Amino acid sequence: MANMNLTGKRLLITAGRPREDIDGIRHYANHKRAEGHGYAVAEMLAACGADVTVVAPESTLIDPRNCRVVQHSGHGQSIKSGHDVMQATAEQVIGGPYDAVLCLASISSIKSAQQFKHKLKIKSLAGDLVSMAIAGNIDIENITQALGIPALGYTSWQETFRTPDLPLWLSNIAQNIENHQNAVQFTAILDSKREEFLSVAPPTLRNKKIIITSGPTEETVTATGDVITNFSSGRQGHELALAFANCGAEVVYVVGPTGFAAPTHGSIQSIKVRSAKTMLAACKGNLPADVFVGVAAVADFGCIKPSPLRLTENKGYTLALDQNPDILETMGQHQWLRPALVVGFAAETDPHNILAYAKGKLFKKGADLICANLIEKPSAQGTKDNQVFFVTRDAEPRRSKAMSKRDIAFGIAEEIINLLSEEAQTRTEPFSSVSRLKVLSL
Repeated sequence: MANMNLTGKRLLITAGRPREDIDGIRHYANHKRAEGHGYAVAEMLAACGADVTVVAPESTLIDPRNCRVVQHSGHGQSIKSGHDVMQATAEQVIGGPYDAVLCLASISSIKSAQQFKHKLKIKSLAGDLVSMAIAGNIDIENITQALGIPALGYTSWQETFRTPDLPLWLSNIAQNIENHQNAVQFTAILDSKREEFLSVAPPTLRNKKIIITSGPTEETVTATGDVITNFSSGRQGHELALAFANCGAEVVYVVGPTGFAAPTHGSIQSIKVRSAKTMLAACKGNLPADVFVGVAAVADFGCIKPSPLRLTENKGYTLALDQNPDILETMGQHQWLRPALVVGFAAETDPHNILAYAKGKLFKKGADLICANLIEKPSAQGTKDNQVFFVTRDAEPRRSKAMSKRDIAFGIAEEIINLLSEEAQTRTEPFSSVSRLKVLSL
């Protein structure tokens, strides 16, 4: 493909991994292909001389070169779902002209039958069945046929399709795309200049073992690669692992599927997992530990066996899922090997009840500290900045300023240092005067 001459060709490419929201936290997606597959193909075609426009959801991890990127519809709405992707694609074709459309976004074949604004509080005992109403997602092939220009790519069931009038040059591209996707690997570009935490705080976590979970977990629900998952870029967990290691700790970093490369530090052991059960097994397998920090956005529900679903667009179906084990609760209430300090994270969408939810989670899970963050808009997820509420058993809740996730990580590391120290019980101000995390009173 690199030797093809595509000078003068205008190509429209869909890319990325659209989300089909269930509520303010959960969504369906498809992990059949790497998130960067469509972007990588777009870059290669641009290098062959093509004028390439990419239609895709916003991504904090990928910045395609030599391509125009469309991440909003004509009405200014952010592209997020498969429907958004195809609507924006149709708008681009109408405003064309384009020579062809390549549908390389990894779009889920299912969507939620009803979307909810706030996080649904659906909890039951591990292994219990939970019913989720779903429907068939947008029919990509029908949409592309209506566009009236040559098209190829993947259906919602991740099968390759192409229109009958495919020109020879486009047929040559089609032969290369499927083989190419297996080699695509993207990692986030982190800041090249990382400020040393040791200049701010001494390595006071030396000889401490910390287990930290990060990123999302994914639970496969259909045979064509659709998953139910929670959104998480993995950035906060990544920064925390580095902060702990820079404080002298031995860090076990258990991470779900993210676009980030593993943290580079001699004191960090990285374990890659995908599902909630494999994440829990990795955590339990590394006990005993001094501290457990649960940052991962763990999917609440799993599927015993992926379903061979082939739903037509908008056709309804009830998906039967089982409740996953609760990792934070398992660690917080472990009968023999509970870490001395158990820290959890809580992402909430309701600004009026965030502290009540966090406090309830603290006691129910058996944790010592909950770091809660408010997600008021889906567009706020995955950003480089964060703001957290610190909720403990005895002290009044506190709130940090909005700041980089690296700075938040430094502050959490210092909080853990203080909670582990003998002075923690008598301190009225847990953060030292040189702390980079400035706390406001609520």
